[in-house]
Amino acid sequence: MDPKCAVCEKTAYATERIMVNGKAYHKPCFRCLHCKSVLKPGNFTSNDGKVYCKTHYMQLFKVKGNYKSGFAGEPNVIGDSINNKTGAIDQQNIEGE
Repeated sequence: MDPKCAVCEKTAYATERIMVNGKAYHKPCFRCLHCKSVLKPGNFTSNDGKVYCKTHYMQLFKVKGNYKSGFAGEPNVIGDSINNKTGAIDQQNIEGE
């Protein structure tokens, strides 16, 4: 039995789907959550199972620091790096295009 699309919940047949982290998507349904642009396997990343274009992912989730003593000071970064914090998808978890 063919899986359902994670977005529209309709059957996603093998010729019209991509698989990302075990979830099926119709190619037109695979969109950035923020800007709604259609994504391809090489131009996205994810956070908590939600997919984003790389541009909006960096805008929304980049690690920000504050400076203790103006611009001359070292950044004070809270938390882990983006990859450790979000578990971004690597290309090995993507099937189809």
